[in-house]
Amino acid sequence: MDRGKKIFFQGWALVYLKRYQEACKEIERRKKLHAETNAPAFPNQFRDDDEALFKLYLKLDNSSKVNGYKEILKSAYKFDEAGLKKLEHEADQDIILNRQRF
Repeated sequence: MDRGKKIFFQGWALVYLKRYQEACKEIERRKKLHAETNAPAFPNQFRDDDEALFKLYLKLDNSSKVNGYKEILKSAYKFDEAGLKKLEHEADQDIILNRQRF
């Protein structure tokens, strides 16, 4: 498996293992690597990651990070309070990744 795919799947694996602190670090590292390499990006490319990080920080009870990602979701992706409540409900059910919704 190439390095890019390994980095991508590593964050998912940590979520499934419920190693949430490590998952946060890995997902944030992936976003940082993308920025450092100046790789092309498309609109809303990190929406799923930002939603997952919001939920993970809810699970970890990190209010400062939750508030930070709440602002990102509102400003970058136009989430309203109902959308945020839906994500909170999913976090309560351990639905962290978009792919876990199905």
